[in-house]
Amino acid sequence: MKKYLFLFFLYLIFGSSTNAQDIKRTNIWYFGANAGINFNTASPSILTNGALISDEGCATISDTNGNLLFYTNGETVWNKNHQVMQNGTGLLGGTSSIQSSVIVPFPENDSLYYIFTVYADGYWPGLCAQLVNINTQNGLGSVILKNIQLQNSVCEALIATHHENGRDVWVLSKGYKNNLYYAYLVTNKGLVPCPVITSIGFVNGVGLALAESSMKFSIDGRKVASGLYDETRTEIEVMDFNKSTGTLSNAVNISAYTNGATVNQPYAMEFSPNKRYLYFTGWLNYLCRYNLSSGIGDSIAKTRDTLYSPSGGNWLLGRPRGMQVTPQNKILIAVADSFYLSSIEYPDSANSGYVMQGINLGSKKSKNGLPNFISSYFYRPRIDFHYKHICGSNNYQFFGKDTLAITSWQWRILKLNGGANNYYTTQNINHTFIDTGAYEVRLIAGNDTIIKSIHIYPIMQLNLGSDVTLCNADSLMLFAGEGYYCYKWQDSSGGATYNVKQNGSYYVTVVTPDLSCSFSDTIQIQFGSGSITKPVIIRKADSLIASAGYSFYQWYLNDQPINGADQYFIIRSTDGNYKIKVTDASNCSIFSDTYNTTGFPVIIPEEILVYPNPVDGLLHIELTLGSELFEQAELLNVTGQTVHLKTLPENSRAVEMNCEGLASGLYLLKLTTNTKTFTQKIIIQ
Repeated sequence: MKKYLFLFFLYLIFGSSTNAQDIKRTNIWYFGANAGINFNTASPSILTNGALISDEGCATISDTNGNLLFYTNGETVWNKNHQVMQNGTGLLGGTSSIQSSVIVPFPENDSLYYIFTVYADGYWPGLCAQLVNINTQNGLGSVILKNIQLQNSVCEALIATHHENGRDVWVLSKGYKNNLYYAYLVTNKGLVPCPVITSIGFVNGVGLALAESSMKFSIDGRKVASGLYDETRTEIEVMDFNKSTGTLSNAVNISAYTNGATVNQPYAMEFSPNKRYLYFTGWLNYLCRYNLSSGIGDSIAKTRDTLYSPSGGNWLLGRPRGMQVTPQNKILIAVADSFYLSSIEYPDSANSGYVMQGINLGSKKSKNGLPNFISSYFYRPRIDFHYKHICGSNNYQFFGKDTLAITSWQWRILKLNGGANNYYTTQNINHTFIDTGAYEVRLIAGNDTIIKSIHIYPIMQLNLGSDVTLCNADSLMLFAGEGYYCYKWQDSSGGATYNVKQNGSYYVTVVTPDLSCSFSDTIQIQFGSGSITKPVIIRKADSLIASAGYSFYQWYLNDQPINGADQYFIIRSTDGNYKIKVTDASNCSIFSDTYNTTGFPVIIPEEILVYPNPVDGLLHIELTLGSELFEQAELLNVTGQTVHLKTLPENSRAVEMNCEGLASGLYLLKLTTNTKTFTQKIIIQ
């Protein structure tokens, strides 16, 4: 048996932790036909050295100091020297996909970056992932894993935002010819292989329409806008996104249709930073804005402002397409086949202005798209906190963040639906949750407050058991335990069980219900040619006894091995399903049938006094229960043999047992009253 932390695409860890929300990761943009912008300067400066050409989707990533690392159009990856990265060709995205790619840094790691891609038109291969190690090739990087298919039929919609914990990242894609949304989580252990799937809202890609639909997160990640590309309908849906669970809810349908099919089929969308407004461009070259304040679809539709329409305008300058908020909280708009970008100044304001020629790209051209970023890079609250779960425990680390040099910190951790408050007064804290359930974590820093919800699940263990050779057996059912969110066996099958029929190495990866921890275990199975008899379990008092004569024994409770239980007998400690694996001198092993112990005698309560324990003489037993009376007292050894028995007269409430002369060791006291049978372990010195 081998245990290791789960890395979905990865078998080595490189580097150290980073600040995953640093806005400087978005400071370099490459897009269109060799166009680029540098936001590291006081005013955005133009870059003309880009190698990227893409009609639509693209993505760029910088380090936490704003230095370029690499960029992609979904098909090719270029390094910081604008050369094709090693193994950086042949990605299965598409330059004609609206959101062809997005780059996600590996949490708490300086070296590794995922590139997620979607192909145009909803065909194979759909959503794929690749992994870049930027520390290879003297810092120029290389693609070390490529074209790992995740979903085979998705729209041209691909967005990302941070998890509620501020460290992990959600990657969201949209199904094609269905109403499914797939949310994949990237943690510091890798990509969780099972997506969170939400069925909500309208079906994408019906009729003759293809998969030409995009999405957008608000910068805080709590809202998602999704456009419908359909030759019979033109609509936008705005939904809530749960940053803890990855689910979508509360879809609000907004009609974008006007007379003559004006603004038909939304192309790109962007929220204002305060989420009050939603801006969108349409396939018919309109730029519009909705006021989302009412939260009611019909009411929102009536608020539409048209900021630009093509009639009477210069066609070459007037084709608004892709939209992206900037580090300065403006919105830039790609203008197809133009030497300019348009811009929306003060997008949070009711009086926001549209500037047709907002940025001059020099000799380079804009096409239809702008770089796709993790939306929450642009989210800069006055205070915030992120947290980290220490896997294998209910210990969490909380880290307060602020931009105001705050010195006063107050934490309150409260279990919802009843529970005590826990208070802390330092910026960073450790807290161990003593119970499962929903908790509210509140941070007051200076005059500002932020609240997040956390659900604590039971601590879970994974153990497939020891490597085993099975004789006179043709199969073995492996059980990974119940209650996990996700199971992935070595052949990519799911489920808690796996039926082994051939020799080999078998392993499973499991993900905890909150998706914060992943574990794997491996077991070697060998089917031997010998013969071994299945052991039989019998019960004597509070003991379970298996057939003797084998070389090795291992007891299991509810399919989990019991530490130290390696004798042919065991004293039952709790209700459950017990079984034993026995191994003979030829290394052949076999499991017994399961023995259910529900209904065993209960442990002696405090109302019955048993003393002294340990004992080397007289053992005193006194009954203080109101209506109960003793009928019998029995002392048994570990093999279940009775070594002392007293049948008591009527109305007896006390008894003494002489333990002198008995061998030292562990015994079981069984008391029978007129209503119940009780047991307790006794040590004789």
